[in-house]
Amino acid sequence: MLAKKSAFLCALAAVVPFWMVSAASAVPLSTLLMPGGMLTSANGNVLFNNFVYMPTIGAPPPGAIDVSPNPNVPGGLVVQGPFQVSNGFAIDIIFGFDAHLNQGAFTNAEMTILNSNAQGVILGPGGMVLAQSSVVINEQITPLPGPGPETDLEVLDDVVGPDQFFASAPLNPAVYDGNIRVRKDMGLISVVANPPGPSVASISLFSQNFVPEPSSLLLMLAGTAVLLRRRSTR
Repeated sequence: MLAKKSAFLCALAAVVPFWMVSAASAVPLSTLLMPGGMLTSANGNVLFNNFVYMPTIGAPPPGAIDVSPNPNVPGGLVVQGPFQVSNGFAIDIIFGFDAHLNQGAFTNAEMTILNSNAQGVILGPGGMVLAQSSVVINEQITPLPGPGPETDLEVLDDVVGPDQFFASAPLNPAVYDGNIRVRKDMGLISVVANPPGPSVASISLFSQNFVPEPSSLLLMLAGTAVLLRRRSTR
């Protein structure tokens, strides 16, 4: 038991210096896509690495997208970028990463579109809506290593006008034991509005959060307290 605690504290101490750098400012996705690119959550307990970005033509380049630890949640990150199309254009993006909890297992996944906008409709006879601009994020979460059951999240914005959306799903801690792979399929579709008017589909900010099981969270908080106590006595 003592050996396990020592190993955990060593692992936590190893990521603390990187957290101090990454939490201070956002990191361009282009940097995270480089070999060894990684980011830690605001409390240093979740490590994000193996980032993936596969866009279609018209999507923003990775250098224009910022990724940062979410300061408001213990195990989350925030992605900010100029994801936008207008006047009949569309883009599709595969964005993903691996997430690793220092100790314990994940029990919940949460995804929020903090700032999105879908404007523009095509009206048919009698005012029937034939098509409208939309924003869709479908997310698949699988355990690592190897194949396993998949948990899906969907955040859908097909309502004209600015909106915020939230989706969450439970993760079985017996399966999602602290190492998971995340893949988001992000689709933005705009229509040429009829009657004429604004036509846009955009996402400027979205966040991701992974919740550890309560017992794991208590262990991590205790470990962090021990590290802080040791540093204060030096």
